[in-house]
Amino acid sequence: MKNYINKLNSFDPVTWFRLINMFLITVCIGITAPLLISLKGTYMVLWVITIFSLGYVFAQKANKSLVNKSMSDLYRMLTTANIGIQISLSMYFVDPTYGPEIAVYGITIVGMFEVMIVTAYGIQLNNWIATNYPESMKDFGVMKADLSANGQLVAMGLAGALSFIGPDAIVAAALGVYTMVNFWYLKNWNFLEEAEKAQAEKVA
Repeated sequence: MKNYINKLNSFDPVTWFRLINMFLITVCIGITAPLLISLKGTYMVLWVITIFSLGYVFAQKANKSLVNKSMSDLYRMLTTANIGIQISLSMYFVDPTYGPEIAVYGITIVGMFEVMIVTAYGIQLNNWIATNYPESMKDFGVMKADLSANGQLVAMGLAGALSFIGPDAIVAAALGVYTMVNFWYLKNWNFLEEAEKAQAEKVA
């Protein structure tokens, strides 16, 4: 465990920050995904699900409008989208009649924008490490895959355990995780902007 943490801490601050955030968002998505699938089956007809699925595909292709934005701008957009998902999740408990339906539509719509943002954000972050720390690319790829798998295991374990209680417990857990993650994101609102400025001064 100590060696694992030391390996993680060996990366530059931006890449370290990226890896931590990737683990956190993987947990968020992993908890929410099975719930979303269940709710879609209840509150969406097949043709609506198909349209939204196509929307996700086009969202990935539409990232050309965002790739020229800075890492800090994309990070803030991602944080805003995460807050949108958090609000959508909270709607589940607001109204027992329409709340779950509002939640599933809200998460699905905001999720399309998040896919577009994450794709562009990943491109910018890859450019960062490839330009400034190319020697770390191999180790980064290994660590990224490992943390992603760990995040999925945590999420599946938590969702699986809570499924015995019921969907309300999973929603509450997802809402709690998103709340904590968004607090971390907001706390580090200026982190990437300061890193970009520091790197620009270093190059100059």
